[in-house]
Amino acid sequence: MGYYVGQKSPLMPKKAKELSAMSVAKLKENGRHAVGGVDGLHLRIVNNSRAWVLRVVVGQRANDYGELKNHRRDIGLGSYPEVSLAEAREKARELKK
Repeated sequence: MGYYVGQKSPLMPKKAKELSAMSVAKLKENGRHAVGGVDGLHLRIVNNSRAWVLRVVVGQRANDYGELKNHRRDIGLGSYPEVSLAEAREKARELKK
């Protein structure tokens, strides 16, 4: 199966746009928001609670059909704004090493 110039392979991971500290402060919607800078770094918002999370792949597991799927874990890096965006990125880089 071929791909056109500029078209990404479906196997290529998405790269999150690197958000600024001001952009992160404006996030209000519940969910996991990729902030860029380090692959897998997210700001998780649940109601009024905000926390930094690093999502990592720790291996593979077979599903019910015998297909191998990535097995992920979330590592908490601290709450926002007590841990700044810069500090969260630094912690995430250290853990990725």
